[in-house]
Parts: sequence; structure tokens; C-alpha cells
Amino acid sequence: MEGSHVFVLLLALAWTLFPAAVRSLILCDGECTLQNFTELEICQKKTSSKTPLPVMALFPCNVPDFRARGLTVAAQMAVNEIEKNSTVLQDYRMELVVDNTMCDRLTAVRAFINQLSAGVRYMIIGPGCSTGATPIAEISPFWNITQISFTATSITLSDTDRFPNFLRTVSSDIASVDAYIALVRQYQWRQVAVISQSLQLFINLTAVLRETLPSSGVNVITENLNFIPEDPNIMRVIEALNVTGARVVILNTFEGLAREILCIAYRRGMSSPRYTFLSPFWFSEGWWRDEYNATAGNPYEVCSSEELAVMLDHSIAIEYFPEPTANELSLPTDVGLTPDEFWKEYVNNIHFLGYEEEEAIRQGRYAYDAVWAAALALHHTARRLDSGAIPGKTLADYSYSESEINDLILNEARSLKFRGVSGVVKFNQFGDREPFIRFFQYRYVESDVVNATRIAFLDSDTNEFTYVTGESQETVFPDGVTETVEFVAIHPALFSIYTILACVGIAFAIVCIVFNLVFSKKRIVKLSSPYLNVVLCVGAILSYVDVILLGMDQEIISVSAVDALCQAAIWFGGIGFALFFGTMLVKVLRVYYIFRNVRLNKSALKDWKLFLIVAAIVGMELVFLTVVTFVPGWRLGLEYTLMEREGGDLPLLIPYCDSSASTYWLPVYIGLNALLLLVGLFFAIETFNVRIRELNDSLLIMISVFSFAVFSFLLVTVGFLEIDDKNAFYAVMGIVTLALITEVLVVLFLTRMVSLYKNRSGEIDINNTNTVGNSMYQVEYSNSDDSDKVSELQSVIMDLKKQIREKKKTLEQSNGIPELEEVKIPEDLCNAKAVESLNNTTNLDDENRKESIKLQDVSEVDLTPEDGTVEDSVA
Repeated sequence: MEGSHVFVLLLALAWTLFPAAVRSLILCDGECTLQNFTELEICQKKTSSKTPLPVMALFPCNVPDFRARGLTVAAQMAVNEIEKNSTVLQDYRMELVVDNTMCDRLTAVRAFINQLSAGVRYMIIGPGCSTGATPIAEISPFWNITQISFTATSITLSDTDRFPNFLRTVSSDIASVDAYIALVRQYQWRQVAVISQSLQLFINLTAVLRETLPSSGVNVITENLNFIPEDPNIMRVIEALNVTGARVVILNTFEGLAREILCIAYRRGMSSPRYTFLSPFWFSEGWWRDEYNATAGNPYEVCSSEELAVMLDHSIAIEYFPEPTANELSLPTDVGLTPDEFWKEYVNNIHFLGYEEEEAIRQGRYAYDAVWAAALALHHTARRLDSGAIPGKTLADYSYSESEINDLILNEARSLKFRGVSGVVKFNQFGDREPFIRFFQYRYVESDVVNATRIAFLDSDTNEFTYVTGESQETVFPDGVTETVEFVAIHPALFSIYTILACVGIAFAIVCIVFNLVFSKKRIVKLSSPYLNVVLCVGAILSYVDVILLGMDQEIISVSAVDALCQAAIWFGGIGFALFFGTMLVKVLRVYYIFRNVRLNKSALKDWKLFLIVAAIVGMELVFLTVVTFVPGWRLGLEYTLMEREGGDLPLLIPYCDSSASTYWLPVYIGLNALLLLVGLFFAIETFNVRIRELNDSLLIMISVFSFAVFSFLLVTVGFLEIDDKNAFYAVMGIVTLALITEVLVVLFLTRMVSLYKNRSGEIDINNTNTVGNSMYQVEYSNSDDSDKVSELQSVIMDLKKQIREKKKTLEQSNGIPELEEVKIPEDLCNAKAVESLNNTTNLDDENRKESIKLQDVSEVDLTPEDGTVEDSVA
């Protein structure tokens, strides 16, 4: 430590007194290595016949939390290898002109301006921090200069419109977002807190996390978790974190602040498995070993390296920088050294300069490859210029006003692809390296020793979280995955009761189907349209199944299955409603058509017409169900809502089915179904006074329609209520649905079963049940097996009515009552007894001027038409 401090002091003094000489020392090149820095090398550089290519090198040095001095060593190693390479820049010599940006915005801009004033710089290498790289990348296009950074990872720098000349040999922080999404999905974390440092680099990443994670069903907490210069109190942030109840915490900070946060969390007992901390893997190796002094407001003076090592146990780090695989470490590259050779020489040079071993950081690979990328871009540009790409121009003619030459440099840089010590270097359309996402877990060994074990990676082809060999959820979380929420599930007893009741209802509906099919020839069943009854029972079965589906959650089945059930439930419920209520609607429609339609000359309303109406209602449901199932953006899926609780308890996670476009289609869907209910209510009210017991189930249908409408409106009301207790919500929805369906089945079919049990023949006596109330006419219906004859009889009645009106008119004109002529009815239309009865009852009431037609004594006649419905026969 003391030697390194002395070296730094001497270097600073030499920089002040002899800046050119020291700069030459740092920018060594030629056939030597860094171990052989001598004055002879400086003299060789002066006598070199090659054309110098000064390159602006903006490096962060002496920066807290970032051991960046080793980056300059890696960069100079690249210059040495370039100089030794006889195929790259044969006529030119690359020189790095280094300035310390200190990871500071103003310092970086000042260094940039100073170097521009000092002479031509062909390219920019750096800055290494996003804070300094951002302003340089924004203004460098005005000087027509291309920039390649090596550790600036800010998401903002991927904006090619704003930073057209910027490239980097690392991946953007946007890759970490994909990594965090993969983690929360893998472990089904529903709430995540993000502690962020108040630097633009971290602010941008926090903003993206806050926007993207909710799409994966994750609640992101950032409020009161940002460190601001005016209030750096760590205790305040930890207290705010404790209040939220969050258990998974993303440390979006530099490593120094991360140490302080972990120390306070350790003192508060916020460790694994109750808490899991996530951090970037680009922290320095052994970053937890540095002890630190307390910040303002921190009552704990210090945490030892051992304590932080224990705290780190089972926390997870995200790595998204590209690196060579194990098989590539010894493979030849295009940059002079294999990855293994680079690292050995890199560590030796760090030791030679008196730096700490930890300053041989992994980011040195990217600095090395960045220098090579700049050299290759300049090399290819020089060859193109020598080939006449720009007539009369060579690379030596470059200046800040030469936009054409810079365009060549930039295009050559963008099209590069070479194998470096960090893997294959290739820039994407944003000027970034493609990421290679890996997941590491810190595992405590002993004392202050923590192993960073690779546990998984994100498959680049399938984008799936994949464990490495020997790792699994049990090895990563041996004490169980950290819980982030308390899942609100349906109580098993409640679900069991409703499932049993629904199964009993299904069994009863099946019995009703069998009853209608087996006894379809019995008049008491035949007159109620047994095939329509079967359709109604099928709708009842679907509705019963829907009650069971609504009670299933991830306590019973997997999350993916619950999402599928979300779709299935609305299909069963929607089709069940359409079949069940649609059948009742057409039944009451036929009663209305017969008894409340004032037209006497009307055709029979056959069953096939009623089936068409039911099919139309089902078709309407299918249109909506298809839209919310298959149309992107409208798809109905499983969503979650979090209900916060006081005292730092885990929030309640309440699942529900929803669609992002539900505000558009749901009102239309409910409105159309409500319209059907209103139509049913209208027909029910209009035909409520119809009384044809046993011959017709009209009264039972009226009761059922009223009940269905009331219960359905109640269901919709409950659906819109903000019921936080999922069990209470399911209890209300379930009991209303079960009661509604069962009540209708009992009223329509159980009563008929009892009647058939009492009257085994299934025959009916219409003499005592043939009154149609609230009608202008009283009609007792004659026997006829031929529905066509009934229609012809209606025509005769209309003729009689016409003759009566004519007689009335004559009476009014003559002020007397003439004797009516007897009207003959053809004998082939009805029997003689019916004709005599009809003729004897054709008379006028002068006082009330009302007419009454009565057909009597035909109770022995069969009223059942071929389709088995009484409604058509009375039409």
C-alpha cells in the first residue's frame, strides 16, 4: 500500500514538472512491454518513421468505488500489440493521449476541449463512465470525431439519433432489465423494491424498470428509496424499505453505497432467506471487503468484511457483459493475445506498477478491445482512402472539418467483427455489444470469503432462464424462495362446498336431460318443447362448471394453468348464459306471440325458428369471446392487484381476470346481455296473466325469467364492487349462480317430474285449465290433429268478424237491428257440433257493442301438433 501511494505521488509530481515525458511513459509502444519502460523507448518513439495517429483517451482515474487505474494499463497493452502487428496500421503509429475524467461530467468536457485545442485527435477512446461519456457523445459529432467507450453502460447512450458517433465494447444497461424480468418470472416475485443512487446512470435504469416490470405482474416500489444529495441518510431509506414490506431489493448503486445499505440491513436482520438483494456483477472483485465509516444519520459505525460476507450469502448478481467462454480462453484471437495470455500479462503489469491486485478488473478486457476496434477502424479507413475512396485524400489529411473521412471511420467501426479478449466484438444497430446474460450467487464460505457461483444464464435463442449443470431452485434457495407477497387464495372448505354443490347441480341437470329425452312422447313433457329443454340444461351444466373454474387458483394448479382457466371460465360462463337464458327467452317469446299478439292470422312459431334465435344469441357471445381470447391487446388474462398492509407485513396479492382493453368491450358486452334480460322481462310482464297449467309451462317460465334477471343484475353489481376479500367475493358470486341455476331447473323440471309421477299416463285434462286471461276473446279450443285445419278455422272466424262489422254499420244507418243471416262453416273444417256451437253464439250486444266467440265441448280433442308444442296449436 505504501509503495503504491509513493508511486502515485511521484507520478503526480512528474506529470506537473514533465508532462510530455510522463505521458510518453504511459503511452509506451514499440517492441517493448510495460515491464520495460525506459527512456530508450521514449527515444525510439521520437525517431520512428511512422505517421503518428493521436487518439484521445479519456479514462477515469482515482474514482471512489471504481478501481479504474488498471484500465489504462489494458489500453496500453493493446497499443503495444498493435505496434507489434505488421498487418495493422503499417504506416501509422497509434498514440493514446490520456486525460483523467474522474467520472465527472464537467471534468470530462474540460478534458475534451483541451485535447481538441492541442491538436488533431483521430478518434476518442472513452470516457469510461456514463456520466462523462454522455456529454462527450452529444457534442463530438460537431467535430466529426468517432467515439468508442469501454465501460459506459447507460441506457441513454443507445439513442443513435442523439449520439450518432458513439459505439461501445460493452452492453447497455438495458440488458439488465431483461435479466431482472427473467429472475422475477422464474421465482414468481410479485413485488420488488429498487434503491437507486441519484446519478443519471441509475435514474434511467430505475425508470425503465418501473415501466417494464409491471407487464410481468410485478409491483415496483421506488418511492422514498432514492438517494439525493440533499438527503443521503441511509437509515431513512432502510426505514422506508421496511414499511413497504418489500422482500426483494435491487441495488441500483455504485458498490460503496451498496456496502453501506447492506450494513444497515444486516443490523436490522434483513438477510436471506427472508430478504434477497440483487446487484450488478460489475462491482469490483471482493467489493464487500472494504470497511467504511458511517454516514450522517447512521448509528452503526462500521460493518466488518466478515459481517458483509454473511449478509451477502445467497444474494444474486446480474452479469450482462460479454465474456469469452471457458472453451475460448485459450483460442487464438485477432488482437495478438488469447484471453488467458491477456489476463496473465495484465495482472503482471498491475503488479509492476505497484497497483493493488484488485485493480486488475474485468473491464480491462473491454478497454483492450476498444483500442483494437479503433485501430482496426483506422486501418480499414486508411486502406480505402489509399484505394481512392475520397480522391486525393489519405488518413493523414483528417481534420475536424473532414466529415467525409470521419464518415468512413464511423462506417468501418460499425461494420467491425473480430475476436477479441472479451469474445467476438460486433456492434449492433445501437452501437452496443450484444449481451450475454448470466446469473451469479454469492455463497458464504468462511470469514470474509464469499464465492460468486454461476447459477444460470439467459438463453439467447429462447430467452429462457436456464440453470447450469448442478444448479436448481433447491440449491439456489435451500431454505425456500424469498416470499414477496401473501397470496390470497380461495379457502379450501369454501371451494370444496361449492364444488360439491355444483357437481350435484350438474348431476340434476343430466337427470333433467334424460327426463326430457325419455319422456318426450308424454304429452305433459311434449307440450313444453323437450329439445329446447335439453339446450337449457346444457347451459345449466356449463354454468355449474364455471363456478368450479372460478374457485381454482395457484394453490391448486400451476400459474400457467390458472391463466388458461381465466380464458376457460369466461367461455363456460358466456356460452352457459347464452344457452340457458336464450332458451327461456324464446319460450316466453312464443307465449307472447300466441296470446298477446293481436293479429289473428299468423303462422305457427315452430321449434326450428326458436333454435335459430338461440343460435343467434350464442353467436353474439362467440364474437365477444373470440375477440377477448385471440385479438392481441384485447386478450383476457390473469392479472394481480396488490393490497398494501401496515406494519411492514407482506402485501396481499389478489388475482383476477382482466384485459387491457376491457374498458372498451366490457360495457358493450354487459350492455347487450342486459338488453336481452330487459327483453325477457318485457315478455314476462306482458304474458304474466296467461294461465295454462300443465298444458304449458308459461307461468313457470315467467317466474324463471324474473328470477334470472334479478340474479344476473345482482351478479353484475357484485362484479363491479371493490371486494378485497377474495373469499367473500367468490362466496357471493358462487351462491348467486348456484341458486339461480338450481331455482330455474327446479321450477321448470322438478314440478313436471312430480306431475308425471302423479299422472303416469302423462295425459292432461284441459277442461279445467283452458282460460286465457286478459284477452279480448274467450276461446275454448276444439280438437284437431291437423294444424292446417285450425288455421282455416281462424280464417272463418275472421270472416265472421268482418260480417259482424258490416251488420253494425247497417244497423247504425237504419237505426235498427236487422236479423243476422246464418253463416255456414264448411263441414270438412270441424265437426257438426262445433259448427252448431259457433253459429248459435254469433250475436251482438247492442249496449256494449262487444263480440264474443266461443268454441265449446271439444275437450276430447288432441291439441298437440307434430312438433309437440301447445303454443302453435292455440295459434
